[in-house]
Amino acid sequence: TSTREMEIECILKLTQCREELLASLEFDMISPCLIQHGVISSTEYERFRDLPSNKDKVESFLDHLPTKPLDTFTRFVKSLEEDYDWIAFSLKNAEVTPQQVETYRQSQNNNKPMGNCIQTAAGTSGTQARTPAISGSGVDNNCETMSVSQSSNSSGFSQDGRERRLDQERNDRMAIDRDREQRQERDRARLDYERRCRMELDDRGSRMDRMDLDERRGRMDQDGRMGMDDRRGRIDLDDRRGRMDLDDRRGRMDLDDRRGRMDLDDRRGRMDLDDRR
Repeated sequence: TSTREMEIECILKLTQCREELLASLEFDMISPCLIQHGVISSTEYERFRDLPSNKDKVESFLDHLPTKPLDTFTRFVKSLEEDYDWIAFSLKNAEVTPQQVETYRQSQNNNKPMGNCIQTAAGTSGTQARTPAISGSGVDNNCETMSVSQSSNSSGFSQDGRERRLDQERNDRMAIDRDREQRQERDRARLDYERRCRMELDDRGSRMDRMDLDERRGRMDQDGRMGMDDRRGRIDLDDRRGRMDLDDRRGRMDLDDRRGRMDLDDRRGRMDLDDRR
């Protein structure tokens, strides 16, 4: 297979998956990965970024992608694997038949624009073109992996080639599954860490609540003791005052009694004196 045929194969794979790319890609989200993997330059990014809508950005990017070097397709697929792994899988496993490559080459030689996968009808000289229904020799825009038919075998696809492709597809699926499992494991680890942090925060909050409750209880006990002591002091004071009042009354009664006795003795003395007289 020549370098030109490989380039055409990549372009046809992009054409097959164009609708899915337009429907799924968010240019602003994937652009850092595109720059990191060397798919586009900073200048190209600024040109796409200034377009008004996401659809315009993605369409302009996809139209520009076939003009890039051959290895750009591989870098583009690599940049999709993190956030758009299903599209990366579709691009890597899209089937392109020799008839599609030849049809594209003839259209380029005859200066006929491909558009959205306009192709020459099978068996013609390249002067009649049509938009394909899904057929064994047309480009399937649903971006599903097409099985290799017997006509593909007759056109040069050997059994070993099919087995190598099947092995590659299995390896790609396994790689995607491993990547997905690793991301799930990272997500689980992050969730466990967040759960432990929340539990620690809840535990600290519970300890603080218990400390506040113990402090309030201590204050209540202290206030209760002080109130009880204050009441006892008041009772003792009232008791002392009552005793003093009682002693005062008793002293007054004793004084009145003495005075009464003295008055009585004085009257008796006077009466005795009068009697002697």
